[in-house]
Amino acid sequence: MNLDSLLITLGKDAAALYKEDVAIESAKNIPEPAEIPLQGNTWIRLEDVTCVYADMMRSTQLSVRREPQTVAKLYQLFTGNAVRILNEFDAEYIDVRGDGAFGLFSGRKGFYKALAAAVTVKTFTARHGARIVKESGLAFPLTCHLGIQSGRLLVKKLGLRGDMQNEVWAGRPVNVAAKLASRGGAGQLVVSKNVYDRFESDLIYLSCGCGKSADGRRITGKKSPLWKEVEVDPSVFGSGTAHVLDSDWCVIHGEETCNGILAL
Repeated sequence: MNLDSLLITLGKDAAALYKEDVAIESAKNIPEPAEIPLQGNTWIRLEDVTCVYADMMRSTQLSVRREPQTVAKLYQLFTGNAVRILNEFDAEYIDVRGDGAFGLFSGRKGFYKALAAAVTVKTFTARHGARIVKESGLAFPLTCHLGIQSGRLLVKKLGLRGDMQNEVWAGRPVNVAAKLASRGGAGQLVVSKNVYDRFESDLIYLSCGCGKSADGRRITGKKSPLWKEVEVDPSVFGSGTAHVLDSDWCVIHGEETCNGILAL
């Protein structure tokens, strides 16, 4: 390895590339991976993209302390099913980062699909993922946190020809969605203020009114607000507030509510 020669070559190539004009091509929908440019200095701009970022909590602790078979099962249980759910809700692009996954949706319809997908991931993890882990006798608590952000994105492939390349999504949606997820506690979905301000229906603002009595029986009561406001760093999130959802899909009205959101 001739390190000095490598660094000099890279420096010359970088300087030449930096002098070139960047071409920005606008697109309405998220392109297929094969349509995303690799060569040259061309990027694709998308004006309205919503990112759902789903992350398994305490995964570093898990990887260090558990045997490989257990780690593999839990990654498949959470990350594998998060990807399946994002796909079921028609995410136009899905990627895996470590123990988590993110999906991208475009336009107004995609915005509501993203919200429904996020609540479904958290509901699956709480209702089935945690049960499977418990029945397997594992002490590790399977929980997740999620974030949603929307806005403008630039995309291009970076890397080398062949298999050594990947899409790079430059902009706030992916980065901020990941930060919002990390801001949340166990089972929480955190959305930015600009996402919360786009909500248009009481299906999203208010609960269906279901709850449990002291003896565990399901009851129907008064509707109540679903979201709580929290303070965040405006230099990171663009606003001093975000909104947190603790609830999952209701076992009685969840399907109805989900389909109502998808119809907005």
